[in-house]
Amino acid sequence: MGAGALVTKNKCFPPRSLIIGSPAKVVRTLNDAEVAELYASAKRYVAFKEDYRV
Repeated sequence: MGAGALVTKNKCFPPRSLIIGSPAKVVRTLNDAEVAELYASAKRYVAFKEDYRV
């Protein structure tokens, strides 16, 4: 899901879709490497909380 994508009512998207736009639409399907990088990026982001915990 791209930043600022506007999902309209009752809209459904298939798994692994790159969704962008206003209104939101499927641009393409993500490959295995892209999906893996999204998970790795999220994991790194969560790890930052330990570095910045007060």
